[in-house]
Amino acid sequence: GYITGNYVTQYELIMSVYPSGAGTTNPSGSSWYNAGTNVQISATANSGYQFVSWSGVGTISYTGTSNPATVTMNSPINETANFDIEVTIENTYGGSAFASYNGQTYYSNTSFYVAPNSQVTFNAIPDQGYFFDTWTGTQTLTNNPLTLTINQPTTEIAEFGFDITFNATGLGSNAQGTVLTVNGQSYTYSQLPVTIPVNYGQSVSYSFSSPVYASTNGVRYVWVSTTGLDNKQSDTFTPHQAGEVIGHYGTQYELIMNVYPSGAGTTNPSGSTWYNAGTQVQISASPNSGYVFVSWS
Repeated sequence: GYITGNYVTQYELIMSVYPSGAGTTNPSGSSWYNAGTNVQISATANSGYQFVSWSGVGTISYTGTSNPATVTMNSPINETANFDIEVTIENTYGGSAFASYNGQTYYSNTSFYVAPNSQVTFNAIPDQGYFFDTWTGTQTLTNNPLTLTINQPTTEIAEFGFDITFNATGLGSNAQGTVLTVNGQSYTYSQLPVTIPVNYGQSVSYSFSSPVYASTNGVRYVWVSTTGLDNKQSDTFTPHQAGEVIGHYGTQYELIMNVYPSGAGTTNPSGSTWYNAGTQVQISASPNSGYVFVSWS
């Protein structure tokens, strides 16, 4: 008799993803099927990607945008799932940003998809009183405009800096010495106002001196309040917009009390005392034994 081995033909289906890591396919990798078998193929995008199309190689492969799609295994088939890459553009307070790709413009706080290895140009536009600081996100760069070749999900955030002006009111031109310290740098009255650039997220330290003595004897200035972006005499804070920090001062005068002849009595108040301008102060004198109060000079 006979012993006959019967065979059927099988064809290999190879599934790939482009770019690598952009998603998954079902089936995946390499699979074998009997000739004539209809196989459904599907693709699922990972976060930051979007399925675009199939590229097929083989007699009855599939090339197109249907997902899922069906292929008939009448030859070896290679199917590649193609994905686009997500690009997001954002900006902080103090300006706006936009991205240009393939002749289209995408404004801040939007996402769009581009083909792998495409070039996208990012532009940052500061508002008045602000300046562009840096791009943060997937890449940290200071170019503006910034052109990137996209080969992974990309988020770029335009960060803006701004100017803060420090000033003081209530001081006379006779104020001497340090009035203000900002980030370790001291400033006299003649150097005010002073304007410093602040990058987004940067903290600022300042201190208004008190008291500030005048070149005129018996005159000094004391800190009263701070207005503007902050309200303290000394502070370290993180500003989020341009503006002013203004220290307000009041004038004080010195009252010096003496006794003549020495040891003849006491006064209330005694010695040296400082008072705000306009303050009414009651003064009194008490003689010691053997003396009598006569008058004030």
